[in-house]
Amino acid sequence: MLLTLLISFPIGLLTGYLRGRTDYFFMRMVDSTLAIPDIVLTIAIVGILGPGLFHLILAITIVRWANYVRFIRSLVLNICQEEYILSAQMSGNSRMRIMRRYIFPQIGSPVVIFGALDMGRIVLLIAGLSFLGLGPQPPTPEWGVMLRDATAYFQLAPHVMIFPGLAILFFVLCCQLISEPYQKASSAIPKEV
Repeated sequence: MLLTLLISFPIGLLTGYLRGRTDYFFMRMVDSTLAIPDIVLTIAIVGILGPGLFHLILAITIVRWANYVRFIRSLVLNICQEEYILSAQMSGNSRMRIMRRYIFPQIGSPVVIFGALDMGRIVLLIAGLSFLGLGPQPPTPEWGVMLRDATAYFQLAPHVMIFPGLAILFFVLCCQLISEPYQKASSAIPKEV
């Protein structure tokens, strides 16, 4: 998640604020990445690189960066239409100062919400790929690997499969619940007309 944010935050800021050729180039890359479903592209990348935790992290970063760039770009485009941005431009502020001082603080909360919700999706993706044998290999403890190994013993000891499944369920639920106060706070902020 952090690696994805480190890649997509500057790209989303620059493409949303500068527009032009930079925006066109990166948006075509984003469109080509988003044209293929996440799970299919991740399986293809991990299949080429081979199973392992590092390869799985790299594949998920390659797949998920486009979603963040598009989201951050849309936030920046909305903020750039506000009057205080025009006022900052007319005051002679540089582009970097406007992005750093006026735009960056405004997009923090929505990106935290999006990231918290996306963390659950990423964990489900990792668990699914590990269940298929494309994630970390035993003896590395991982919920998807635990589920795969427990399928042989489900009739004799169902708890071996139930507990990793419940752990995935509770983690995704916690990600949803963590992001909920931010969703309410961001929707309660009055918008100026």
